[in-house]
Amino acid sequence: MDLFYFWELTPKQFNKHLEAYIENREQELKLDMQVKDQLNYYLGQYISVGVNNPKKYPKVPFLEKSNKPKETNNDYLSQKGISWVLQMGGNVVYKDKDGNVIDKDNL
Repeated sequence: MDLFYFWELTPKQFNKHLEAYIENREQELKLDMQVKDQLNYYLGQYISVGVNNPKKYPKVPFLEKSNKPKETNNDYLSQKGISWVLQMGGNVVYKDKDGNVIDKDNL
């Protein structure tokens, strides 16, 4: 908040800013607590596996396994996109690498 803006505020306006700040800070703390809770959960899993069955201790972190994007077939996605456009009543325009329109009958 700019110093000049602060001194021009009425008490009512200042209270609105203060309430918004408090609400924003509470949301940040809640999100921070959720992240810490999730990390503690993963830590518990590591400890559980490490103590009870050390041979099965993961070589790769749990999060690394779950956050890898799945490989997709671009041709499949292209066909799904084209079918969606046609279902919505749109027209599909085919272009070559230079951006020139290609007649779909000549594909």
